[in-house]
Amino acid sequence: MSANELLNRIKVIGDGGCFADDLKKTSFYLDPGMSSNKNMYLFECNWDTFQYFKSLKEPIAWANTIICITHPHEDHIGGLSTFLFYLKYVLSKDMKTVTIVCPDIADMINYLDLTGFDYAEVNIKEEYSGQSGVIVTGK
Repeated sequence: MSANELLNRIKVIGDGGCFADDLKKTSFYLDPGMSSNKNMYLFECNWDTFQYFKSLKEPIAWANTIICITHPHEDHIGGLSTFLFYLKYVLSKDMKTVTIVCPDIADMINYLDLTGFDYAEVNIKEEYSGQSGVIVTGK
């Protein structure tokens, strides 16, 4: 894939910070419609991210969902569990096709547990400074 093809796949959802309501919080995804593997790569999943996907007039079709989280602050994961519920119950996605890549598995499990999403339903992969950690596989 050329650099131009990759740049054309990047879709920015918001470009604001934690308190920039008028700009929406920063997140983006790679448009799966323009790739051969039809994977959805989502970078950060805040509330604005969930609202963006919910508001689409025509849902985007994709196979696997890879959600990359840099750190567990609200403006990075504040919509994650709601987005996961949306994938499961509205879009009827098989949760075994969802992988969350994050720097700390324990933080992610705690967050999902606190927000009522069964973390065992998705794959969680710890990735930090280029070193892979444990993978928790879905049910």
